Amino acid sequence: MFNVLPCFMFVFCLIFVKSGLSYKNYPPECLAVDDTVGQAKDQQFNAILECMVFELDLSTVDVIWYKENRRTLEKEKIKENYKFALKHKEELYTLTIKNVQGNDYGDYYCTVKNKYGKNQVLITLFETMECQGTDCPNY
Repeated sequence: MFNVLPCFMFVFCLIFVKSGLSYKNYPPECLAVDDTVGQAKDQQFNAILECMVFELDLSTVDVIWYKENRRTLEKEKIKENYKFALKHKEELYTLTIKNVQGNDYGDYYCTVKNKYGKNQVLITLFETMECQGTDCPNY
């Protein structure tokens, strides 16, 4: 018997083979909705980074966002605070970077893990001259 996770915009689907009562044991998979996201700085605009997580039982998965420090090249774990909002709805995990500033640009990682391993996807935030996304003001 085959079980298919819902497809997101027909971009990526995973098919899992059910064997008896248990599924094959694999690390979860993830996919960036956009692997690059642009936003203007210093204008109180937000940037939204999105990651699709593919796992039959999402309750067994930890999703952690990291930002790569440009000076040390180490990944720093992102926690929800005045600067970052972390949300998820079903398999879509979202990191919102509020009021984008120059030091926000760089590489972000959506990391997914369970007891069988982990995977991650890179999303790069870059500078643009104008607001990007659906929450931009209409001039």
